Amino acid sequence: MLGALAGEGMLKAVLTILTMTGLLSAKGGTFFILSAAGNAVFSFFPERYAKVILNLYKNKVNYWLTFCCRQLSGKG
Repeated sequence: MLGALAGEGMLKAVLTILTMTGLLSAKGGTFFILSAAGNAVFSFFPERYAKVILNLYKNKVNYWLTFCCRQLSGKG
């Protein structure tokens, strides 16, 4: 998981540098595709995090998992 987060950060940094130097337009299709690829990490992060927690603590985490999922979904 740490590698995916580091890769996402590097991709966002490269996009920022390319945009600031004028080599890539922030309104272009390439920018949107690369930006979406970087944002995709966070789409699956809560699910992966929940699976890791369940494997570490088995059934002791049911309350906290429910609480976190409700907070992430905005229903908490």
